[in-house]
Formats: sequence, structure tokens, C-alpha cells
Amino acid sequence: RLLPLSVLKKEANDKRIPNKRIKGTSQQAYYEALRDYVEVSGDIPVFVDQMNLYLEGIGARDTYFKNPHGLHHPEHHTTAYDMALITKEALKHPFFLEIASSVKHQRPKTNKQNPTMMIQSNRLLRKGNYYYAPAVLGKIGYHSDAKHYIVSVAKMNGSTLIGVIIIP
Repeated sequence: RLLPLSVLKKEANDKRIPNKRIKGTSQQAYYEALRDYVEVSGDIPVFVDQMNLYLEGIGARDTYFKNPHGLHHPEHHTTAYDMALITKEALKHPFFLEIASSVKHQRPKTNKQNPTMMIQSNRLLRKGNYYYAPAVLGKIGYHSDAKHYIVSVAKMNGSTLIGVIIIP
């Protein structure tokens, strides 16, 4: 999900989360970076409570999360409208846009993994049959419990369009 990065307010020079890890386009790299952030900031339930309060403060009144990464939990709920609000908030942070719009990223070798080229799975952002030049970011997801969703953003002629579809 796009959600947690909008509340992290991560600065590019913040050493707590290595930029190379957070810039990875794979969900695994994203979840590892988020875990590191939550560990630095305190305990997970407190972080999730703060995250939910933040979301309510931006107007996302029909969204509730039980974990910081957004993976399925039976008590999670949101709406397309709230996801659009969350995306709008996230777009205020240039570092988020840089991460979310990356088409590919070379993840360096670590003590546990070999280097890997990570490729954006959203076809709107990659050259090919479905490429859409005004698209600046998009997240397509599926989980057997949560089902299908897509959040996409396009910019053209000074306007920004946020589209959200949730298919339960």
C-alpha cells in the first residue's frame, strides 16, 4: 500500500532508513525499510495508533489499520475515497513520489542477499503496450482476502488525477 510512506515524512538524508533499501520497488524492500523505521520510532502498536490518528486528521475517516505495512488483517478497512486522500497527502512528499514512480532499481548486495534488479510491475509506468506517459505512479495489488485494488496518479497540463478502484 501507499499508506505508510505518507506518514513517515522520511527525509532523503535521514540515516535511520537507508535510501537504497527504501527506494527498492519490491514490496520486500519496502516492508524491511518500514520495519526498520518502526523499530527506531518505538513499538508497533503505538506507531499504528499514531498512523490511524494521522489518517483521521487528513480526513480519512473510514480507514483503520492494525499493522504498519498494510498487509491483510481482518480488522483493516478503507474506502476508495480514503485511499485517494492518503495518496493526495503522500504526493506532498517529493521523496515518496521519487520512490513510487521508480521504474527500476538496482538493489545492492547485502550480507543476506545478492544484488538484484527490481522492476516496476505497473505496466502504466513501463514502456510497452500499456504505457501511459502522464502516469507518475501506481500501485496494483491483490491479496486472497482483500482482493483487487489499484491506485494510480497521472499529471498533465498542471492537473493531477488520482484514481482508485477497489474490487472486493
